[in-house]
Amino acid sequence: DYAIATVAWYGDYPDASTFTDKYLSSSKQNDCGWINKIYDDLCAKAVKEPDADKRLRLLEQAENMLDSEVPIAPLYHYVNVSLNRDNVFGVDANPRNITVFKSIVVKR
Repeated sequence: DYAIATVAWYGDYPDASTFTDKYLSSSKQNDCGWINKIYDDLCAKAVKEPDADKRLRLLEQAENMLDSEVPIAPLYHYVNVSLNRDNVFGVDANPRNITVFKSIVVKR
């Protein structure tokens, strides 16, 4: 039994739903056990919405529910630090901050 716990999550794919889907009542990743039918309905509507802007607005409403009902309390966001030089090429930025060294070229 516990009242509070720490957990980490980062986006698996470049879309807002990587965060909103986690807190669906049917999600196995919903480690806080929060259930809200209105939230689930907003996310379900977003899945079916063909207009990208309207879809994002639905996910925004769902996210606002997370912020106002507070089943989670984000305390920390990952920070990435990087260095670059003008003669180093092939270091491509990516959301997970993973450097693939096999494509790096250093010009002398």
